[in-house]
Amino acid sequence: ALTDSTLILILQQSGAHLTYLDLRKCPNITEESISLLSTHCPNIKDLYLSECANLTAFSSKNRVGIKTWAELLFLKTLH
Repeated sequence: ALTDSTLILILQQSGAHLTYLDLRKCPNITEESISLLSTHCPNIKDLYLSECANLTAFSSKNRVGIKTWAELLFLKTLH
């Protein structure tokens, strides 16, 4: 199963090239790794986080820190 430490490594190494990220049903992902999206994935367009048990604060655009999502300029889909 994907963990925060593995996802952080992926984001640091390849995040600049990602435009699509599907993390649905990843129970070990937390806000720690997701908060790095704005730093490492500036080109992300489609982001899927549904059914991630540890991401309750990230369940919608309106419930997340505005700065984090505002920095994802190309984000079109957040599910």
